[in-house]
Amino acid sequence: FQGLVEARQGSGVYVTAQVKPEEDAAEAEVSALELTEARRLFEGEACALAAAAVTDEQLAELDQLVAQMARSFAPDEVDRLEQDFHLAIARATGNAAIEAGVEDLWTLRQQSPACQLLLRRARGQGGGDFAEAHRAIAAALRARDPKAARQAIHAHLAQVIDDLLAVAEFDALQQTRQKMAEQRRELARRTEI
Repeated sequence: FQGLVEARQGSGVYVTAQVKPEEDAAEAEVSALELTEARRLFEGEACALAAAAVTDEQLAELDQLVAQMARSFAPDEVDRLEQDFHLAIARATGNAAIEAGVEDLWTLRQQSPACQLLLRRARGQGGGDFAEAHRAIAAALRARDPKAARQAIHAHLAQVIDDLLAVAEFDALQQTRQKMAEQRRELARRTEI
């Protein structure tokens, strides 16, 4: 379908074109919605595993990060605290591959200014209590309940998805209003002729 190989009946399959590297995978542009969906999938399972392995010291670190989130209003600081919180959960799994996978998702977020901006807007217009959602995740980890931990992080990231959709809806309504205002102005101009 992509024209890279040709099948010749009775002969075999032959390469007809070389794949051109379009861009480095680490620099792939992802949407905030795609990223959050991936995080929900990966971090949900990481959180469940962490619930079985988390130490008291790691729980104390998570509590400290949540307390700082509750007091912080600077977007850069809140972004850093959230990243530190989620990476601490990945570390608590005790699995370097899981930690690297979660880090990669956060790297994708950092590499996309548009993604970061949209996630900040969603957090600012969101319907949920940001620090409280993280407090609930830490509480489920403290209970060492994998199912509750998975549910808590899923609930948090489902709220982020809802907030992203609300921002997209707001933007679409604003664009429609602007387009309608332009049409009104054009019709008004035409009726003056």
